[in-house]
Amino acid sequence: MYPNETKNKISWSAQEFEYKEKSIDWFWAVWIVSIGLAVLSIFLDNLLFAIIVVLGAFTLSLQSVKKPRMIEFETNDEGVIIDKKLYLYNTLESFWIIGKEKKAIIKSKKLVVPFLILPLENTDQRYLREYLLGHIKEEEMSEPMAHAIMEKLGF
Repeated sequence: MYPNETKNKISWSAQEFEYKEKSIDWFWAVWIVSIGLAVLSIFLDNLLFAIIVVLGAFTLSLQSVKKPRMIEFETNDEGVIIDKKLYLYNTLESFWIIGKEKKAIIKSKKLVVPFLILPLENTDQRYLREYLLGHIKEEEMSEPMAHAIMEKLGF
């Protein structure tokens, strides 16, 4: 058992996301494609789409330089806490721990937040599994495609 684990809770912290520094070429590529799409949109009389593309490129550029912050995670008798937000067990369906990727995927009953992805880093995965089994069922699942794509892109 680790120092941050007791019979009633398990707590740990991890980075919000894995930060990957972008090269200047990455930014050039984003802006060249975006400006090309915007010009094409204007040529096709779609000014609104051109504005959306430029705003999207601007937002993507800002987001890509953002450094991750440390997030606190906890499982206790009430539910799962992620960055001070409590997800009660009665709103959660199932979980799956992906050992080699050091992640836990928790399926929620809520439509807005269908999956919670918890990075485990140095948490004892077996102990966490046993603890969660006492509250929700275990069901094999894979990481949502959108999350995997964003991770591959470095977000």
